[in-house]
Amino acid sequence: MANLADLSRTLTEHLSAHPEDALEVLSAVEGVIRSAAFAPPAITIVPGHEDEEGEWIETTILNPRTGEADTLIAVDTSLRYTEACSDVDFDVKAKVLHIDCDGCSDYDGLVYLTESDQLPASLPEEWSEE
Repeated sequence: MANLADLSRTLTEHLSAHPEDALEVLSAVEGVIRSAAFAPPAITIVPGHEDEEGEWIETTILNPRTGEADTLIAVDTSLRYTEACSDVDFDVKAKVLHIDCDGCSDYDGLVYLTESDQLPASLPEEWSEE
């Protein structure tokens, strides 16, 4: 099996020659990330608490690979399909298209990374995002 660098190079070459395939590739990657098979290890969440000296320790997350305190990064992986609806303003003179994406976009899909190693992580069982 090719390593990731070789695969990336091959994919880049293919997309340079066939840019029309880019959204299909992106959609396939997004599908894998959203699938049940994509199951990165879960972080551990240590609730805020007082230590032995009575000092408050904030809620901490632990990296699932190292067990060390880390920072969780939420990465939005969604594709946005925004209709060119009434929220579109064509400034013909300046040759600028203004689209208000807040009104008609579909937002969905977070993936988490741990900051120290930039690798995927998931929320612990029974945890969800809002």
